[in-house]
Amino acid sequence: MAAKKKSVKKKSGKSTETRSSKKVTKKKAAATKKPAKKVKKEKSKDTGRETGRKAASEAGKIGSKKPGKSRKTAPPSTGARTSRKTRPGSDLLIAAERAAKGALKVKPAEQVVLVTDSQKLRIAEALAFWFNHIRAETTTYLLIDPLRPMKKLTGLLKSMVGQADLTVCLLETQPDEKSFRRDLVDAALVRGRICMMPGITVSVMERLVNLNYGQLRELGKSLVERLSGAREVRVTNPLGTDVTFSVFGRRWLNDNGDISQRGLQGNLPAGECFTSPVEETFKGVIQFSLVDSRVGKGMVRFKKGRVVDHKGKSISDILDHIGRDAGGRVIGEVGIGTNMNARICNNLLEAEKAFGSVHFAIGDSAGLGPNKSKHHYDMLVEKATVVADGQVILKDGEFQF
Repeated sequence: MAAKKKSVKKKSGKSTETRSSKKVTKKKAAATKKPAKKVKKEKSKDTGRETGRKAASEAGKIGSKKPGKSRKTAPPSTGARTSRKTRPGSDLLIAAERAAKGALKVKPAEQVVLVTDSQKLRIAEALAFWFNHIRAETTTYLLIDPLRPMKKLTGLLKSMVGQADLTVCLLETQPDEKSFRRDLVDAALVRGRICMMPGITVSVMERLVNLNYGQLRELGKSLVERLSGAREVRVTNPLGTDVTFSVFGRRWLNDNGDISQRGLQGNLPAGECFTSPVEETFKGVIQFSLVDSRVGKGMVRFKKGRVVDHKGKSISDILDHIGRDAGGRVIGEVGIGTNMNARICNNLLEAEKAFGSVHFAIGDSAGLGPNKSKHHYDMLVEKATVVADGQVILKDGEFQF
């Protein structure tokens, strides 16, 4: 009987242990239920974020196919992975994708050289992201501040761009690097094509590169048709600009962002139509509001295509810098802006593309005319009226067609 009682005690002990363990299990289950709800909420929040991301990304043709799943926009692994924190912002990525695929049309296995500086690294990263995604072979050349300004192209950099299919140059603008940039272009065009982005900023990249290139192309085409072969073009504005010249026999270029073929040189952001006036026909006065990104109004008077008088500190500084270079004081370009997102500002890279703006340049005519020089300086004319052989093209900065 004693043994029997002992065994009952054991059973009862087991039973107590089992009950208590069940209670513990229930408590654990109850404890784990609450975090499960939190996890659900987290997921739903993430899904909301992803839906927002998807809506934003679809506008730029980037993004995931299904909401709730992470976007698969990361480039194929070719080394260290880019973390989400270090990737450029989505607007910048959208603009960089438009540049890489829509304007530059980078192809797999193409050799790309990206020349940049510390101030433009965010934009360089965004472009490199898409070059890598396309599986182009990309090399980055960083110009650090102690090496600036670059007076000439180094032998190593010349060799690199000379072998590249595409060279992209995005540097903080420095007036004393004109010769360096000209030599870079010459070296890049030996085998490939080159995109220049002088003075580019994140804001300019996001606003002006992310645009409808089909529309830009059509507007430029219509403008060139109206201006080509004109024997007399007159440009005036309320500040006192009044110049006349001929473009007969000169070729107009439609800068519509297409830098996809070997031998092409172009700027991003795009959006201008330009040519070189017939030098000896160019006469009159230009009253400008901006010259080569230097703030300050000024005046330049021309006779037979050559500067004969000027007023204003900014133009005085430029003419002093040109010195005895005779070609630097000759008219080299006339252009009209066609980028709908561009605006008049102190950055001439954007201002000369502003919809309906007009700019002139002294110096090298970039092969569109016979004038050659180490220099090329742009002057912005606002609210211009342009008449070509009696047909009004622009009136107070607004297109008339």
